[in-house]
Amino acid sequence: MSAFIRRWAAGTASRLHWIDFDAYACAVFAGGTASWTRDPDRRAAVLAQALGVVGSEVVTLDLIAPFLSGRHGVPSGVGADPAACAAALLTADQPAAYIATLIDALAHRLGGRADIALSVPSPRDVLVALGHPAASAPSFDALDDVGMALSDLTRSWSAKPIDALVIRVSDLAAWNADEAEATGAVIAAVQHFGWTVALDAGGSGTRGVAWPPPDGFLETVAADLFLFAEAPAEDLATRSDRRFGGGLGQAFWAGTPDPDALSRWPFTFGTIPPTTRPEEVNVRLSALSAGAV
Repeated sequence: MSAFIRRWAAGTASRLHWIDFDAYACAVFAGGTASWTRDPDRRAAVLAQALGVVGSEVVTLDLIAPFLSGRHGVPSGVGADPAACAAALLTADQPAAYIATLIDALAHRLGGRADIALSVPSPRDVLVALGHPAASAPSFDALDDVGMALSDLTRSWSAKPIDALVIRVSDLAAWNADEAEATGAVIAAVQHFGWTVALDAGGSGTRGVAWPPPDGFLETVAADLFLFAEAPAEDLATRSDRRFGGGLGQAFWAGTPDPDALSRWPFTFGTIPPTTRPEEVNVRLSALSAGAV
């Protein structure tokens, strides 16, 4: 493993450049192929090719998408219960085999050029994806069931060359003590494997309060890193907290970031919008690499 993330978290690296480009690679380098979650060798090849353009020190893989695609392994009778549906989905053999092959193929192609991070939704977001009403808080039992299922799922790859787990939280305003406890079980499990844990609460699709985080939120999560793509780089530089990555949000991809602030903050994080034109992405990344954005 190349350990870019681990060295940054430990304070032994001077920078960390992390861009999530999985959806962009599928749209631009693979033509939006429907086989993205079914053909692991092709996906690994495309991601390795895209990495050469993007230059990220991390390749992030959505761990849950292959399970949600086609709703593998969900027996009849559990569809109305999102927690039971999640438990059935996350034990399905076909997507698990796909992920295992993808990790091995990608690690082989990367050859140490970048870390591999797996990304999962928070327990609440898994339940919402499977039918729980977004406007209501799930029960602790439901959240706990999903947390245990996610822990068991990640344990399947504890011996794989994985550097980090990213937990995506779509709505910080809906975060509560029950979700914090259920997520904490997942965090404790993967930290036991030696993986770094990052919490991503800064994507452009985040609902509710995204930045700055609500008072007390950070204290509820034992994550090693916090990813806030929409956090202005000047805010991150002012905080001077190595746990925070960001600065590459919508303003960056639209071509309107603060160049001085970005040059002062060494932990850059963001997601390339899949609809962004390749020539625009190339201009932004070239400028970022040159320190002239």
